[in-house]
Amino acid sequence: KREGGRIILSPDATSVNLTWKKKEVEPLSFEKAVKDYKEEYAKRYREFIAGGNTPIVVEAPKLLSKEEREIEFKTLYSPQVQGIAYKKPVKTSGPHEEGHPPQLAVDGNVRDQEESSWWAAPPLPKWLEVDLEKEYNIGAIQVFPYWDGSRYYQYTVETSTDGKEWNKVIDMSANTKASTSRGDYHKIAPQKARHVRVNMIYNSANPSVHLVEVRVFEAK
Repeated sequence: KREGGRIILSPDATSVNLTWKKKEVEPLSFEKAVKDYKEEYAKRYREFIAGGNTPIVVEAPKLLSKEEREIEFKTLYSPQVQGIAYKKPVKTSGPHEEGHPPQLAVDGNVRDQEESSWWAAPPLPKWLEVDLEKEYNIGAIQVFPYWDGSRYYQYTVETSTDGKEWNKVIDMSANTKASTSRGDYHKIAPQKARHVRVNMIYNSANPSVHLVEVRVFEAK
């Protein structure tokens, strides 16, 4: 006899015959997989909107030519373009997550997300300050918030000659554009500064700071 998922045999049973019957199912295909995927995510989107949520618009990055990709690679990853904040002393407004100290924001690594090479510190807001160790005439700052294709960060950047009086030079406090591996390159009016402070204000994904890198460049 059958009990739930078991078949109970009598003590004198000497053999058991199993007869299998093939279940008819819809054949697998690429077209079916795409159809199922679209239906599932259309349902999730309807549920997301019904819950009072607002979708984030994600823009595909600009397609680059071979020459443009070579220029970008050298701009982002060449040791010669690390800038003057590379390996300089940093301090922050609060403790960091284990394994994500603020020094990782000036280690020159903007590629290896697998190595977790970013400063992380909950909760927002938090700031990170780089001491350039001497006064420079700076003309550009590149900020690399963490990227995953959808999240965006809001922040401001200030400079100072003495670490006491601050001048706001970048205002991304209303930003809603998703972060990318290219970071945010900001040209600023040339000015004297020894200290650069990044004030992380908002993260659309969670209440924590994730800053991959900060680069500071001298004015040309």
